[in-house]
Amino acid sequence: MEFRILGPIEVVGDGGESLALGGTRSRALLAALLLEPGRAVTRERLIDGLWAAPPATASHALEVCASRLRRTIGRQRIRCQGHAYRAEVEPDELDLVRFRTLVRIGRDTAAAGDLGGAAIALADALALWRGEPVACLNGEPLARDARSFLEEERLTAVEQDLDVRLALGRHEELVPELRRIAGAHPTRERLWARLMLALYRCDRQIDALDVFAGVRARLRDELGIEPGLELRAMQRQILVHDPSLEVFRPAVVVR
Repeated sequence: MEFRILGPIEVVGDGGESLALGGTRSRALLAALLLEPGRAVTRERLIDGLWAAPPATASHALEVCASRLRRTIGRQRIRCQGHAYRAEVEPDELDLVRFRTLVRIGRDTAAAGDLGGAAIALADALALWRGEPVACLNGEPLARDARSFLEEERLTAVEQDLDVRLALGRHEELVPELRRIAGAHPTRERLWARLMLALYRCDRQIDALDVFAGVRARLRDELGIEPGLELRAMQRQILVHDPSLEVFRPAVVVR
């Protein structure tokens, strides 16, 4: 059995079939438990995560959803533990756990000097994402909070992947990808710094400096602030043709 939350919530049976999980509330309950696999989550926390304004019947509705899930995916998968519920899944059955494991392997492999191996592990990790995490959920507090921290994990892994591929000298292939990613996250300055570096390595110094000017203007106009230290340092290094840019080996850091 496979459990997926890095995209539409889905459970795939042993025969490869997608199991019918019921309505949004049942899917939200499953997502809440899968975000903390193997840990008991109290009814109070589940209710707060599943309803923005819990009705008087929330406790009963939670029991009904749990009962339906247990019938669909197995009583041994959704455990009732006093006033709490717990999802029982093996690490290789949940895409979130596999993603985190591969990211850790990528980080450790890069730190050991095997950039090729790190690139493979990080590519495999990012391939597990099938779209917006916990998709199909709407106004539940759980969905908002989960999407926020899961998206931050994904972006951190993307940055690690970019660092490794830049260190491997793949700057030409990265320019369009960096433009797209940085454009989707315009206030994430580290992405713009990576785009500037990739352009500089492609002998496009003017384009790299134009990126800095554009980001600076946007930050001033929209937020009233100047670019951060990393962007300003990249601009200065490009202006003086700092030799270290040609052999740049950024550290792959997990935040």
